[in-house]
Amino acid sequence: MTALTEDVRREVPRLRPVAAFLRPLAERVDEAITHFRDRGFDMNAPRDRVAELAAREPAALERLRALGSYLTHNDYRSKNVFLSDRDQPVIFDWDSASYGPPGSTLRTMARQPDEALKEVVGLYCSHLESKGWSFRQEDVTFALRATNVFRALAFGSTISNRLNNSREKQLRWGLENLHYLVC
Repeated sequence: MTALTEDVRREVPRLRPVAAFLRPLAERVDEAITHFRDRGFDMNAPRDRVAELAAREPAALERLRALGSYLTHNDYRSKNVFLSDRDQPVIFDWDSASYGPPGSTLRTMARQPDEALKEVVGLYCSHLESKGWSFRQEDVTFALRATNVFRALAFGSTISNRLNNSREKQLRWGLENLHYLVC
């Protein structure tokens, strides 16, 4: 993975150095909650979580940085993968690719039940180990969960005036899962 990442750095020099959503978000989330409240959403419970986010995000971001930066798809899901004639997966839609911690490509798996998540992380780590790379399963689990929380909060705090607003749901999910940011 390190060699692949270095090859990509040489061949795609303008690739984002880190996923755009991996940054402090507490202030932005607080502003978004005010916006949603002004639009009639009940945001009292989420507002109570902003202080917890502000307290947890520095350590979580530091741990994510300490895990290293590797090529990350950032939109890895079934609609961006198909099987070739030889049953080899082909991954496309690399527009949001960047560098990120190991496992962050799997961030959408964070919402799976613990047993399913443990199995996916185990498969991911054993596959990488077969290629000569080694990551602790706890680090990969932390990375995929934390990046999903940061992604949900970043997306959820983007102001939109649409009536059926999926951003509010993402914001709530991110705030309800701040326990994933515990280092």
